[in-house]
Amino acid sequence: MMVIMGPRYPYRCGLIGNDILRRFNVTLNYDKSEIFLQPNTHFAEPFDYSYSGIELYLIDGMILVGDVAKGSPAEAAGVLEDDGSHGVNHNFDLNLNAYKIALRCPVRRIKIIDP
Repeated sequence: MMVIMGPRYPYRCGLIGNDILRRFNVTLNYDKSEIFLQPNTHFAEPFDYSYSGIELYLIDGMILVGDVAKGSPAEAAGVLEDDGSHGVNHNFDLNLNAYKIALRCPVRRIKIIDP
């Protein structure tokens, strides 16, 4: 079992691309080189971001770790790319979305149960 915790990690890095664009209606005025962003109904929703520093994939009925971000809590806990998992916290049902939701919390300890 590995425990991942890192309350400062999400404030230092992260990808914003699609999650920012999802929150705004975007208008591009090429002639004047202008971009207009108008907040939409998704503006106040929480970001879909894993504060642990890992990507998770469901492959052939197994939860596998993809990329592990440098300097992340996952790297500090010794998580490696291609590591497998039987569960996160008390969830053992291989529901990838539930795992991702558990990894969104920036100040909570996460337990990854090794196979």
